[in-house]
Amino acid sequence: MVSVQGCYAAENQIPATLKKPFSIELSASTGSTGYSWTAQFDKNFLKLEKSSYEKPESKLLGAEGKQIFTFVPIKPGNTAIEMRLKRPWESSEAKIEIYNISISSE
Repeated sequence: MVSVQGCYAAENQIPATLKKPFSIELSASTGSTGYSWTAQFDKNFLKLEKSSYEKPESKLLGAEGKQIFTFVPIKPGNTAIEMRLKRPWESSEAKIEIYNISISSE
């Protein structure tokens, strides 16, 4: 499995292989601020296998944890994942990150 942390290379390019899971890890302080990441993507190319949150190792107030999204490519080609950081009760995003995915059959 490929694991990608936020801002993978400067361009957010992710090479992926058909049917081999990959993960995107993003910093998140959901516990204290209410912010969380959501993923928007083309379901013809990708399946969201799992989304989880890992608590911060530090006990300091405001310490960031990780939000991890695991995807499985289901069709070769090029697509994108748009990650949006926002609070559920707000209409606008605090941050948007776009990951360009290139899916090969091997």
